[in-house]
Amino acid sequence: MRSEVLSMRARETAYGPDFEELADTARRAHLVLNEIIVQRGERSATPGVDGLRALAEESGRAGSPVRLTMDPDVRELSPLRQAAVYRVVQECLTNAAKHAHGEPVDVSIAVDGTQLRITVGNALPARVPGRAPVSAGSGTASMAERVESLGGTLQATRTEDAYLVVATLPRG
Repeated sequence: MRSEVLSMRARETAYGPDFEELADTARRAHLVLNEIIVQRGERSATPGVDGLRALAEESGRAGSPVRLTMDPDVRELSPLRQAAVYRVVQECLTNAAKHAHGEPVDVSIAVDGTQLRITVGNALPARVPGRAPVSAGSGTASMAERVESLGGTLQATRTEDAYLVVATLPRG
């Protein structure tokens, strides 16, 4: 992150290209490190897309039913991309359970050419709960950082009656 800041600050100086090269190297190193961590295969490794059905079932048992739609091509994604998909869906289901308990959640994971698209949406409850849910408020920011570190974008939109998260990543 620091290299990105330095690159932006130096953009209009003679050192701009050097700092951009440094930032690019740091981004690539970060991706390689993430790939290594995901592939280590330890018990604590993040499940891939094959873990999504169990995650959806767990959410349903907790009171928020999930409708999961997934392109078969998603299983061909790299372990790093699969871990990102899992974490985005996991965070969205956690948010739905906190803020819209009991409302159905629609999860769609699609591969379209060179793009991977994760869409998670749920209705908001008609009545506001008496107490606000306990939340550190950093889940969506962490999700966005994870997606952006892989070259993607994340958009979270709340309307009067629904919440929608759309993450788009290079297929990779």
